[in-house]
Amino acid sequence: MKRLNARVWMALLAGILALDGARLRGAETNAGAATLETRTKAAQRPWGCYRINHIQVKPGKDDTYLSCRKEWLEINSELARRGKIHGWSVWKAADPKAAGYDFASVTIFDSLSDANNNTLQEIEGFFGKEKLEDLIRRTGDSRTVISSSIEQLVDYTTFVRSESDSSSSQALIGSMKATPGREGDYEKMEKTIFSKFWQKVATKDPHFSAWIFTQQVSPFKAGEGRNYTTVQFFDPKISAPSKKQTDELREQAWKEAELPSHKSLDVKGLREIVKVVIVNKVMETQPDLNPVRAEWKKLLGNWKASIPDGGYRIKRISMGHEDLEIYDKNGKLEHKGSCPMKIEVREGLNHFYSLHHERTYHSIYKIHDGVWYEQLLGIFTGDTKTRPDAFLVYKRIDK
Repeated sequence: MKRLNARVWMALLAGILALDGARLRGAETNAGAATLETRTKAAQRPWGCYRINHIQVKPGKDDTYLSCRKEWLEINSELARRGKIHGWSVWKAADPKAAGYDFASVTIFDSLSDANNNTLQEIEGFFGKEKLEDLIRRTGDSRTVISSSIEQLVDYTTFVRSESDSSSSQALIGSMKATPGREGDYEKMEKTIFSKFWQKVATKDPHFSAWIFTQQVSPFKAGEGRNYTTVQFFDPKISAPSKKQTDELREQAWKEAELPSHKSLDVKGLREIVKVVIVNKVMETQPDLNPVRAEWKKLLGNWKASIPDGGYRIKRISMGHEDLEIYDKNGKLEHKGSCPMKIEVREGLNHFYSLHHERTYHSIYKIHDGVWYEQLLGIFTGDTKTRPDAFLVYKRIDK
């Protein structure tokens, strides 16, 4: 595995030094006239939050700890398959002494409510109660949890080369402490300045995979005094550019993003860098087990639903996008629309969002025996005109 050399890591660190949100909820959200760029990004929101545990392995217990983690990988793979989590991974600190921990385990969820769900009984059911108790005991004997927290996604870059993040097996984690009373200003800077910058970098540097910005919402043990985190992901299979190349492409990215001069930004006045840590991925659940990706595989293609007046609707679904056509009983096209589309799997239900220019349409659905059942809005409290048991029933068609 190719790793970034020290000069490039210093360049990345220098870049840091120099330089939930509202989730979609409800049946219909009047979000004003959202731009296509904004709606497309919202449709590509990867997940809602993650739980991270920082681990210190007890002396001489490295092999035992990693052996236990492989068993937890089996458990979390099944939880992902059941839609309880989006994914799970273990990362190793490149410099444990500087990081303050040896490993970090990360569990990704679609929502905070999913993160707070207790899945112990469900795990006992498919893994075995006695077997699980033994694994918990062996895991506890091999490590100490230094700190634990839940981090909510605030902003992110969208994928420019692939929807898969499995290649992002190196990360640079910046623990940030916003200046008290200026948290809103700090968030605004990350979302309006650095989010655009890193999105441009992603289009220019194939070694750079993605960037996320999260807020700590639920600390379990006292951490480093941080309340925000920025993470840059990298693909080690692609050679890192030299320091000179990195400086040039990032300066170009800053200009192309049409961002204000660095001197005009009060970066140090808005936040303090508590710690910067380099980590490398050790293991993860397979990306294809992600329940949202599994749902997209079911939905891709063309679907037709009959309407009581004799007409019909056709939906043409591609990754992250919906085309809708409505025909009358004579087969005449009455309406045609196109918009970004988002899928969520949370709280035991499949949700879809059609992100239109003036509003967002949201409902729940399920694919059963190859048929798409889309519940109409009567099930939601704000709709009193539609029966709560009304569905649109789509069947797959060739074209």
